[in-house]
Amino acid sequence: MRMFSCRRFLAVLFNLLYTTLFLVSALSLFPLSARAASAEMNKILKERKQVERTLSDLKKQLGEYQSKLKSTKKNEARSVADLKNIRKQILVYERLIKENQNLLTGLDQEIDALQQELAENRKNYHHVSSDFQRIAIAAYKRGGNRNAELIFSSHSVNDVVVRSRYVGFLSQAVRSKVGELQSSAQQMEASRARLQQSYQEKEKAMKSQQVELQGYASKKKEKEAVLTSLKKDKRTYANRIAGVRKKQRQMQQKIEALIMAQQELIRKEREAALRRQRLAEERRRAAAQKSGKKVTQPARGPVDFTEEELKRVSANFDAGSSLPWPVKNGVVVRKFGSSRDKELNIVTVSNGIDISVPAGTPVRSVSGGKVVQVAFLPTFGNVVIVRHPKSYLTVYANLTKVSVTAGEVIQSRQLLGSSAAMPEGGSTVHFEIWKGKVKQDPQKWLR
Repeated sequence: MRMFSCRRFLAVLFNLLYTTLFLVSALSLFPLSARAASAEMNKILKERKQVERTLSDLKKQLGEYQSKLKSTKKNEARSVADLKNIRKQILVYERLIKENQNLLTGLDQEIDALQQELAENRKNYHHVSSDFQRIAIAAYKRGGNRNAELIFSSHSVNDVVVRSRYVGFLSQAVRSKVGELQSSAQQMEASRARLQQSYQEKEKAMKSQQVELQGYASKKKEKEAVLTSLKKDKRTYANRIAGVRKKQRQMQQKIEALIMAQQELIRKEREAALRRQRLAEERRRAAAQKSGKKVTQPARGPVDFTEEELKRVSANFDAGSSLPWPVKNGVVVRKFGSSRDKELNIVTVSNGIDISVPAGTPVRSVSGGKVVQVAFLPTFGNVVIVRHPKSYLTVYANLTKVSVTAGEVIQSRQLLGSSAAMPEGGSTVHFEIWKGKVKQDPQKWLR
């Protein structure tokens, strides 16, 4: 009888344990798939937040340009400054439309992922519900009085302990699965709510895209109207264009003068380091001859202490290091090098790039280095020049509230100042890279 009771108990225990373990193994697959889906969703949401921040900055830029242009429209005569303002608005609109499209693409990906997540959650919920039903029925049939009967029919203290543990394990397993069933239902409801929200956000983004496209078309028409107005009086138009050329040349020359002065200082520093090395070598040779020792070759060349200091904090420009942008979410409104303006029929040369941003945008160093110049130029605002190894210099112009001083060693991404407002509206940061006395295209380094 005792043998029969033990066998029956072990059979019951085996069946219940098998059912419970089957349910546990089935549920264990759910967290893995949920974690993978969650990681993908987190990536999509992170990218969407970045696009939304960019869109916010672009709309702020547009607002500043439009506000300035609205105040100048009160004057009858339209100026070249108005034309520059409208052109920048068009470039910002183009970037805005592109980012809006990125937002729509991201929302489509998010909707697809949420639909898959909802379907997976619904499938897991029904699967868990079905398995839970089986284990609950098994627990009911073998629970209650049956549990007490199993315990009281024990023939030894050891049997009591084993059977009590079995009953406790089964009860705990049922409670645990009830919690997991509720959690699965909550996740399914959360997926449904987020999907509905994504649909609403997509509808809003599509309406916004329509507005931006209309604004873009309107600005192109306004640009043509301003050009027509400017060209009516040919003499005045020619004088204005000549003034624009002259102003641009003056701006470039002033920065070039600062660059040449810094490169001359670098040359003198290296010559001084070479003289120190030669003097040390002469003293070493004299000491060796005096003591009768053999004169050996120096282990290394002249030490440029400034250069050694810079190498510790700066990126290696020659290695083609990708550098961060000096400002976030900007729009390049003027590229490096020579370009012909077909509408104004003038050729201009830029030693760097102009980046449109909202006024007051933080301007940061693209690499560590040493601040060698902080100056104010009437046409460029505050200018900060940072020295890097191997005669590289970076230039940041049109700053306000400069937060560094000449001689200061700075780190990459350190705050230099903020962008100043421009006369034609908005704010533009001018950025240059030089190697020695040769200007470089900054966009080859910026990522």
